[in-house]
Amino acid sequence: MSEHQLIVLTYPSMLLRFRIQLAHIKKPPVWRQLAVPADFNFYCFHKIIQVAFGWKDKHLYQFSAQGYRSDDIISVPHPETDYFPVTDSRKVKLKDIFHTEGQKHVYMYDLGDDWTHNILLEKITDEKVPHARLITGKGMCPPEDCGGPWEYEHIKEVMASPGHEEYETVKSWWDREQHTLFDPSFFDLEAVQQSVSQV
Repeated sequence: MSEHQLIVLTYPSMLLRFRIQLAHIKKPPVWRQLAVPADFNFYCFHKIIQVAFGWKDKHLYQFSAQGYRSDDIISVPHPETDYFPVTDSRKVKLKDIFHTEGQKHVYMYDLGDDWTHNILLEKITDEKVPHARLITGKGMCPPEDCGGPWEYEHIKEVMASPGHEEYETVKSWWDREQHTLFDPSFFDLEAVQQSVSQV
């Protein structure tokens, strides 16, 4: 290579800003605001959402326009999903689906516990960056395999009431499984921002 030859770095042409909120979780709600290059594929988007929320990527996932009512499932083909058509998430880019500000989509994780994430495309810009960015967020990610959003809401109710008949049982389970203080509002923004930037 000539000493005068330039190395040109090409970055994705658009940046998509999303607000993603976990359905059926309140007081506090659990949501993240993310900026993601439009050239990223849906498999990478899945990985980014996992890190941003604090999931452990132990279960199946799928993207679609309307959740279970959709025919347009984007995921990774798997024997457990052979009974409906799936488009490989590694072969679909975000810009193939997301075109319009205000557009909505759904990300579902752990089809047993049914963690539904409502995706809103807030803004499209021509900012050129090589990686995703977590802008802000709120709320602690629920624990894996706790039974889904309604069971998690019950856990929060019990843990907020030391006099509850289930308190000692639930607290013992939490301490054994999670190894952290129970605080549904806790969210370490800086630590998660750093993790997202490395996906």
